[in-house]
Amino acid sequence: MESAEQAAVSSPRDPTTSPRYYECSHEINRFTDDGKLTPAISWPARGRDSRPDDPDVYDFRMSDWFVGGATCPKDLAILVDSTSFSSVARKLAVATTKSILDTLSTNDYVNVYRFAESVEETVQCFKDSLVQASPENVRSLKNSLYSIQSDSTANVSAAMATGFEILYKYNRTGKGLSAIKLLCWLLLILRLRHQTLL
Repeated sequence: MESAEQAAVSSPRDPTTSPRYYECSHEINRFTDDGKLTPAISWPARGRDSRPDDPDVYDFRMSDWFVGGATCPKDLAILVDSTSFSSVARKLAVATTKSILDTLSTNDYVNVYRFAESVEETVQCFKDSLVQASPENVRSLKNSLYSIQSDSTANVSAAMATGFEILYKYNRTGKGLSAIKLLCWLLLILRLRHQTLL
């Protein structure tokens, strides 16, 4: 990740926008015309009457309403191709799926499916549904990834049908909250990429 100073130096200079300010989680910095980054104010800003032992640390940028305004709720069906599950491919599939699950909030709905000859949910009690991406549900989905067994043949058309059916079902019934419907394919591309690396 780029530091504030690197971002300030690398951003194009515009004489109409002087001075420039850069905000991070704990302070606001000012980039001066001579190329120096100096503190502008501490964050959170303290008023005259605030006491050091009782600082006002409310940051609206961390509030659900602010984050929710910047991101839309998503309905997500993750399809994991369990054919040719070598140890490297398995680690890659688990890491990728966990990374995707980590990006979700409680406003999102998700389920993970493994497919080979047949398609099934990795958590059996989440059958035929998308579940709220609560911390407990995400943890269950992550833990279920380790139980996916390697299989020999993949029925891609059945996997696609299942993914689209569940997204369509949640769109028609209004159960999902999302304007964004995502169907995520894992390991179809990853498997090909892995084979080219060997």
